[in-house]
Amino acid sequence: FIDVVFLPVPPAGKEFHLWAYDAKKPIDTGIFKVNFDKRLQQMRSMIVADQWAVSLEPANGGTEPTEETTLLLSVPEFF
Repeated sequence: FIDVVFLPVPPAGKEFHLWAYDAKKPIDTGIFKVNFDKRLQQMRSMIVADQWAVSLEPANGGTEPTEETTLLLSVPEFF
């Protein structure tokens, strides 16, 4: 799930896209809307990811990020 409550509404013709990165390769985990009535939105499930990223993409974007990443989260390594 992703909580969209603190994200701004994207400009016309753009949408947010969530990516998981495994071995530096982006994996599409879904497009989401900023909707304050439905702030928790379910995304595709991932078992393994090194990083998570949110990018602002053209509407109906492709399978790889094309725009600058707006948020990048690294997954800490556990020993």
